[in-house]
Amino acid sequence: EKAPKFAVKKEASGKANAVNGKWSSTYTVTVTNTGVLAGKSAAVVDTPSVPAGFTVTGATVDGKRVAVKDGSFTVTDGVELAPGESKSFTVVVSGSFDPARVKESEVLHCAGEEGVSDGKGFANGVTMAGDSDGEGNNTACTTVEKTPKFAVKKEASGKANAVNGKWSSAYKVTVTNTGVLAGKSAAVADTPS
Repeated sequence: EKAPKFAVKKEASGKANAVNGKWSSTYTVTVTNTGVLAGKSAAVVDTPSVPAGFTVTGATVDGKRVAVKDGSFTVTDGVELAPGESKSFTVVVSGSFDPARVKESEVLHCAGEEGVSDGKGFANGVTMAGDSDGEGNNTACTTVEKTPKFAVKKEASGKANAVNGKWSSAYKVTVTNTGVLAGKSAAVADTPS
């Protein structure tokens, strides 16, 4: 060999988190020197793809914010590696979502899943010139949790009234679906004390 060889792969790290109109999804990108010579890899570029209703607004690599331009960002400009050595990067892609535009089938399933015709998921692919093991392991996909998320808030409505040995107090209880999936909340119980 007259030049080093490098491979890149991408893996999803759990489910996408989507709540209160904000979402994020975490991935691991690994560059490996697959050759017998030390050297510097080519740049690795990440291109996220999201379901309907979701927008990419930012990304971080190893905790540092990176610029997203024309739908892509650079994970690394290249990494120096000895033969057989690997370097992994933690990539977090984030953004906002509009629950009214979210299609449940697109966020619960990834494209290509067996028996699923309209899945999309949070697909995320990387490219690197000269990738020695091909593109077969360059895309990772994750989905949101399969259950809706709810929040309960209780607020006092005015002051308590006490007249002739009797009292009353009014409260407003609000249940909000903070996630991306429609559903029914658990029962809400109030225990006065």
